[in-house]
Amino acid sequence: MNSGSVTARFLRTGMPVKLTWEDGRITSVQPVAEAPETEHRWLAPPLVDLQVNGYAGVDFQQNTLTGEELLTAVRALRRDGCSRILFTLITDEWPTLLTRLRRGRW
Repeated sequence: MNSGSVTARFLRTGMPVKLTWEDGRITSVQPVAEAPETEHRWLAPPLVDLQVNGYAGVDFQQNTLTGEELLTAVRALRRDGCSRILFTLITDEWPTLLTRLRRGRW
């Protein structure tokens, strides 16, 4: 959706605002009198996840992780509101961890 608008509550104030975007870029955020369609819609900064072992069915621990699989997971994280991640691996033998880390340098 490259253009549109949404009414939501602004995280800092709890007050309703209308966010408008065109060509995929935010063009305005204006206070409005009416409440959003749902009380569960909030406008907030994107999330930062400091420990991601996998996402969207992609396990970062697998020895055969491909760049395409990693991209699938990262795109799903972005779609779901996460702007930054810290790729993490769980404890394992050093040679295995080093191999997985090398594979993570796409």
